[in-house]
Amino acid sequence: MNKIEAIKIDTGLTYQGDNEFEAMLNEIDALNKTEGSSSKEEGEVILGDAEIADMIVASGVINNVIRTIKEDEQKLKEILDDV
Repeated sequence: MNKIEAIKIDTGLTYQGDNEFEAMLNEIDALNKTEGSSSKEEGEVILGDAEIADMIVASGVINNVIRTIKEDEQKLKEILDDV
């Protein structure tokens, strides 16, 4: 059996204020410009490794929250059925 080792990923997903999303978009835009994107299509966004890692972590968090909500919903249904 393979041994699985945990790694820590710094997601950078800490709350920084009301303009956090806009700041992240600006940072991604700046990274795309400095990386010399070969893409000429307007509106196409090329993400770096850090942004992709952030999306993977965020997806995992969202999936965990959805699973928890569904479990809680099922528990509430069982409680209401008993009443």
